[in-house]
Amino acid sequence: MASSLYVKFCLPQFIKYANMIAMSQKHILNTWSIAMINIIAIDSLRSPAFAAKFGNSLVGFYLIATVCFFIPTSLICAELASRFPKKGGIYVWIKEALGKEAAFLIVWIQWIYNTIWFPSLMMFVWAAMTSIINIPFLKTPLVTLMGMISIFWLCTLANCFGMRLSSWISTASAILGTLIPISIICILALFRTHWHGLTHFHLIDFVPNFYEQKDSLPYFVELLFGLIGIEISAAHADEVVNPAKTFPKATLISVIIIVLSLILASLAIVAMVPAEELNVIEGVMQTAKLILDENHLSWFFPVFGSLVILGSLGSLAAWVIGITKGVFVAAQDDFLPKFLAKENKYNAPYVILLIQGIIFSILSISVIILPIQVAFVLLSAVTTQLSLIIYVTLFYAAYLLKQQRPFHDNYFKTPLLGFVCIIGSITSVITFFIGFMVPSELGYSSPASYSISILCIFVIAMLPPVLGILSSRKRSAQ
Repeated sequence: MASSLYVKFCLPQFIKYANMIAMSQKHILNTWSIAMINIIAIDSLRSPAFAAKFGNSLVGFYLIATVCFFIPTSLICAELASRFPKKGGIYVWIKEALGKEAAFLIVWIQWIYNTIWFPSLMMFVWAAMTSIINIPFLKTPLVTLMGMISIFWLCTLANCFGMRLSSWISTASAILGTLIPISIICILALFRTHWHGLTHFHLIDFVPNFYEQKDSLPYFVELLFGLIGIEISAAHADEVVNPAKTFPKATLISVIIIVLSLILASLAIVAMVPAEELNVIEGVMQTAKLILDENHLSWFFPVFGSLVILGSLGSLAAWVIGITKGVFVAAQDDFLPKFLAKENKYNAPYVILLIQGIIFSILSISVIILPIQVAFVLLSAVTTQLSLIIYVTLFYAAYLLKQQRPFHDNYFKTPLLGFVCIIGSITSVITFFIGFMVPSELGYSSPASYSISILCIFVIAMLPPVLGILSSRKRSAQ
C-alpha cells in the first residue's frame, strides 16, 4: 500500500520538481558550482580513516601528496579545462594530444575504476544507514543488495534531469554532507584534546618516518586516492560560465578546502580512536560515536550519520554523471555504438546512465559476498592504481599540447608546466608500485598472492579496450 502511494503521489511530485529545476540554459555552472562539484567528488569522509593509520605524521604525508600530486593535477586540469571548454573533459584532452585510440583507452580506465568503486561506496552508505537504524534485518545480504541498488538508481534518476539538478545536489551535499560533519568532528575533537589535555601534538610528530612506518606505507595509496578526481568537473566544461576564469578560481577554492578538511578530520580520528581499534571503513563513524557519547550528545549521532550519508550520495551523484561524459564523446567518435551517444531534453546521456546502472546492479551481487574490509582495501588499491595510469598519461598529454599548440591569453597557464608534469608523474609511478605492497593488518601470508590478485584484476579490466582497439584497426585496414 505504501509503495503504491509513493508511486502515485511522491514520485510524480519529484519528477515535476526536477523538471522545474532542469532548465534549458546551456551555461549554468559558475565558480561556486564547480568548486562544490570538486569538493563533493573528492572530499570524502572515507579516506581520513586510512590516513589516520599514520598517526600524527599523516600531516606530512598529506603535504607530500598535496605538493607532489594534488596541486600538479589541479593546475593541469585547470589549464586544460580552460583551453578546451568542451563536453568530455579528459577524453577531449587526451584526444587532442595523443589521438582517439589513447583517449578511448583512458576513458575506459576511468569508467572501469569507478565501476569498481561504486559498489564499495554503496556498501559504506548502507553500513552507515544500518548503524543509525540498528535493525538486524537490514544487515542481511539480500536486503543490503536491494538497498544498494535502490539508492544507486535514485541517483541515476536524478542525473537524468541534467546538470542544473545535479549541480544543486552536489552543492547541498558538499555543504551539509561533507563540510558540516567534518567541522563537527574537528571542533569536538579539539575540545576534547585541548581542554581535557588527553593528546598533545608536537611539530616533529607531523614529519613522516618512512622506516618506522613501512608497514603502514601501503595506506599512502588510499590517502592519495582521497585526492583523486579534480578532473571530474571539467567533463561539464561546455556548461560553465567563462571557463578560462571559472576553472582556476574554483580549483584554488577546492584545493584549500579539501586538504584542510581531510587533515583536520584525520587528526580528529587519531586523537579519538586507538590505532589497533580503528576500522578503515567505519573510522569516521567510530570517531563520531565516541566523541558524541563522551560529550553526552548521543542523540545527535543519527543526525550526524544522516549528514555523512548525504555527503556520500552527493559524491556518488557527481561521479555517476561525470564519468558518462567521456564515454558519450567516445561513442560520438565511433569507438562505441552510436546509441550510447543519445541525450534527453536535459542534455543528459540517459542511455549510458541506464547501462551504468545495470552493470552496477550486476557487480553489487559479487561485492556483498566478499570479506568487506579486505575487499575494500584491495579494490581501493586497484582503483587508485588504475587512476594513476590516467594521470601519468594526462601529464604527458599536457606537456605535448604545450609543445604542439601556441599559447593564447584567454586561458589559464600552468607555471613551470614541464617541472609540474615531471613531479606529478614521478609521484604517480612511485605510488603505483607502493600499491602492490600488502598492508600488514590484512593478514596475507604471501605478499605474492596479493600482488597477483591485483595483476589479475588489471588484466580483466584492460583486456576489453585493447581488444576493441585492435579490432577497430583490423576493420580499418580491410
